[in-house]
Amino acid sequence: MIGLQFKLISINSIAHLALKEHHWHFFPGYHFEKDPATDQEVPVSCPASLTPDKLHPIAAASFRDILLNHLRSLFFVVRFYYHFRGWTELMTRLSPTSLHFAHTYPVRVVRSGSPTGGFRWFEADPRPGVEHDLTQVFFHHNPAGYAVDWKNIERAFGIEERAKRQSFDFYICPSVDWTDASSLRIRNFTPGSREELAYLLAEDKDHWKGAMSFWRETMFKGVGPPDHGCIIDEETFARMERLPSTAVGWWVFRPDAFTQPVTWHSVAAIYRNLSAWPGLIMFEL
Repeated sequence: MIGLQFKLISINSIAHLALKEHHWHFFPGYHFEKDPATDQEVPVSCPASLTPDKLHPIAAASFRDILLNHLRSLFFVVRFYYHFRGWTELMTRLSPTSLHFAHTYPVRVVRSGSPTGGFRWFEADPRPGVEHDLTQVFFHHNPAGYAVDWKNIERAFGIEERAKRQSFDFYICPSVDWTDASSLRIRNFTPGSREELAYLLAEDKDHWKGAMSFWRETMFKGVGPPDHGCIIDEETFARMERLPSTAVGWWVFRPDAFTQPVTWHSVAAIYRNLSAWPGLIMFEL
């Protein structure tokens, strides 16, 4: 029996739901196998573990009722490939000219009090510099697959097609995951505090500077890459440092944003020059 608990008091009030990647063990997952034709590792879908036969009949019926009659939007929160905003190690294996610090990648931190709290949803991310950070976007898995997996969950519970009046939106919400930063465990920060965020931002910048220094000394024999990386010039980097580019929250994409060609490198899904402009959910601290 899967350890899902349903509270009857609130079961019929769920209209908007946010899930993180660690919830996806209930859903179809991925493992990687080498494609003999290309000698590349490619993702292979695994079957879902959340099916009606693994729930109590009452729980299965309640879950189906939520899916069919109440749930109007699902925000699937995914991690970027790195837990820093600087693209370093993977980039040097792909191309040294890809080194970049993604100022506008939204960051996710531990939040105290209400799990939701105050937030603002921008239909289009208004921050300057987003276009630079869409040139290369990296994930552990192809995010478009999660929307397909959700459809399979609905089919497993007997929902083939929704009526037109039953609108439902599935969103892919990438962010840099700082919720499990190992350095926080040895420091007495209040979860979700501005002090914690300030520390993480400083650590993020220190990681970038240290990585640039390391690669200069080891791979580039003391020549390059510059501190501003290779995607934007020094002047643009300095401007991004001054502008209010940091956001605590998620980018918001429709799944079809990730239907353009994806490059697989080891266990990374790489999108180049992502054409879809993201929305932004920005949380208050």
